[in-house]
Amino acid sequence: MQQPSLFNRVLDLTDHLVSTTDDADLGRATPCQEWDVRALINHMAISLLFAAAIVRNQRPPVDRLGTEDVLGPQFRSGFRRAAVTAREAFSDPDALSGMCHSPAGAIPGSAWINFPTWDVFVHGWDLCKATGRPAARPDELTTPILAWARTTFTGPRGVGQFGELVTVASDAPLIDQLVALFGRQP
Repeated sequence: MQQPSLFNRVLDLTDHLVSTTDDADLGRATPCQEWDVRALINHMAISLLFAAAIVRNQRPPVDRLGTEDVLGPQFRSGFRRAAVTAREAFSDPDALSGMCHSPAGAIPGSAWINFPTWDVFVHGWDLCKATGRPAARPDELTTPILAWARTTFTGPRGVGQFGELVTVASDAPLIDQLVALFGRQP
């Protein structure tokens, strides 16, 4: 599946997860030890706003690893606003074909879109786990994200947002292989 179609499908899937999250679940723990469910949703919104600004070569409105509340009192509509901002930014052919100055250095917008795609997809899995929903993800979405992640994240583990690799069987479901790559127990 080609970008930005993959990005939009991931946003659709994640928006559905957020919109069907019960208010009573917001305080639940997540696989990301530092965040409860609301903080996880807020992080995904921050990631989308940050990525949208970067692809537009604008100053990001928030720090990508910050904890500022960008959702407001209504977490569902707050997430949706961030998703709309990101969709608009990444639907711009000029932004995708141009260079942007990302934390990974100067890269084409067509490469930068992979970062928020991966981030929101994996954190969608975290949201499922935290709220007790099935965490399976469609292979047609997981396959390209896993292939990209395996070639992109080759550095040290156990630092920052990346936990130590978790070993899974080579024939494990693709989503299990992806989340294990980032230190999560499938």
